[in-house]
Amino acid sequence: MYDRLYQETVILFNRETSALKIRFEMAKEMRNHLEILPNIGYIQARSQFQAQLKFLPRKSLAEDAPKYFDPETCVLEAPIIIWVAKHNKAVEFAVHAVVTTSDLQFSVQTIDFGHCTIHESVRSCIQLINKSLLPQDFGFVDLPPYVSVQPNDGFGIILPLETLNLDVLFQPHAAKEYNFQLVCKTLINRNFCLQGKGIGVRPPLELSHQKIIFKETALYDESEAVIYVVSSLTYEQKEINALFRRTGKNEAAPVGHASFEFVVPQGVPIKISPAVGTVEPEKSYFLFFFSPLSVVHCDMLNIRNLFFLKLFLFGSIICPHDDDDVKKDERKL
Repeated sequence: MYDRLYQETVILFNRETSALKIRFEMAKEMRNHLEILPNIGYIQARSQFQAQLKFLPRKSLAEDAPKYFDPETCVLEAPIIIWVAKHNKAVEFAVHAVVTTSDLQFSVQTIDFGHCTIHESVRSCIQLINKSLLPQDFGFVDLPPYVSVQPNDGFGIILPLETLNLDVLFQPHAAKEYNFQLVCKTLINRNFCLQGKGIGVRPPLELSHQKIIFKETALYDESEAVIYVVSSLTYEQKEINALFRRTGKNEAAPVGHASFEFVVPQGVPIKISPAVGTVEPEKSYFLFFFSPLSVVHCDMLNIRNLFFLKLFLFGSIICPHDDDDVKKDERKL
């Protein structure tokens, strides 16, 4: 990898009965990337000599040594000559290496989560790309408490030239604007940053639960369920605070009643009573009627207010047949 130090030991043997003086020589184009210490020395008779070969490839390698480095294949072949005193023929050997980058790259530069209520989390899918020819260990460190990365909590190994799909989850804790930075650190202590932002929203209404499961219902029959739409403030809070901040840096909105409307997707056999209304700082209840008339489609129900609240409805249809068999068809509304 570029900007990483690699070392190897070069051992020379002297078979003669007298000491020899040696000198290492390399191409001047490689002097900024390759070094041998010591480059001059003596080998005693019938003994050996050790030199340290240090290889520190820099990103200017392709420009400095185009004769020895192929940027397309990333292969380096640099010759080194050993001159021996009183010998006309030099000893040659070559340094071979495959040089690659250690860069990791995100598919986006900034993640914008938009508006998100304090009762839910928003997911954004990103890609992490390994530009290296080597596998790399990585991990997202020092994450703010309202952000998480999955899978494996943002830690893992990415293979050479692999692209990983990651999920970034944003769950605000307060109604304000969030600006943060995600730091992905590799095992060689390189940091790759990703900017993120979002706006926390406190909706004026809350649902008592996010999922309703109706009992098994025959065709053209009805079953009902109860759900509570709750105001986020009580009468005591209303008396204490005249204004209440709901989103970002916007001006605080006056507290009090909140109007709503239930929006049922087209073709879904659901009746709501009442479908439109106003909630004071106290609980109100509503009846949901499930009346299967035909094949239904998967969808979700929204409560229209300043920001959507999502509610998932599940029901079972029982279709009687002439042979008294009962067929059950599970549907998600």
